[in-house]
Amino acid sequence: MAKTNKKSLFMGILLAVSFFGVLGLIFSPIFGEGRNGLTYADDMFNTLSKGSSYFIPELQKNAEKFNGQALSV
Repeated sequence: MAKTNKKSLFMGILLAVSFFGVLGLIFSPIFGEGRNGLTYADDMFNTLSKGSSYFIPELQKNAEKFNGQALSV
C-alpha cells in the first residue's frame, strides 16, 4: 500500500480550492454595472488600445507643413 504525503496532498487541495475560488470571482458580475472579470478586462484593453492610437489625426495635421519637402537620409 502506498503511503500518502499528507502535507503535499493538503497543499494541492488548498491550491485547487483557491484557484477555483479566484476563477469563480472572475466569472462573477462584481466588477460594476453587472460586468464579469473577462468583460472588464476586455473593456480596459479596448480603452487603452484606442487611447494610445488616437493621436494619429493630430500628427497628420502637424505633418502637413512638411508636405512637398524632400527628405535627405
